[in-house]
Amino acid sequence: MYSNCLFEAIKAKIKDPKNVQIIYLPSRLNVYKGCHFMWTNKSSGEDVLFEFIYPADNKKHNRFLFKGNIVKTSRERFQRAVNAKLNRLAREIEQKYDITINQAEFERDKIGSIFDEIKNETELE
Repeated sequence: MYSNCLFEAIKAKIKDPKNVQIIYLPSRLNVYKGCHFMWTNKSSGEDVLFEFIYPADNKKHNRFLFKGNIVKTSRERFQRAVNAKLNRLAREIEQKYDITINQAEFERDKIGSIFDEIKNETELE
């Protein structure tokens, strides 16, 4: 079947508008070139994502319409892939700007205390 991921996500949404949710994946978080669209279907009862992808032997995936298949991906696998991509982007930022990103610094309670300190400093001025 010739199509693309956006068309297939829209078709799924038209078939079941109440239960289908479309997920946009920007190109910076995508393993494919360009942005990507996936969808979930609450009525299926499974915690999976559906996507339209090209087979590994298809070298013409950069076209607007290409021959591909609809596949199921577990939400856990999707989250691991996005987290891995985010970690790579964080490392690139660390190297580019010569900084260290520490995830512990971004805990909710610490962020609140950091903002309180900044607020107090600005009030003193």
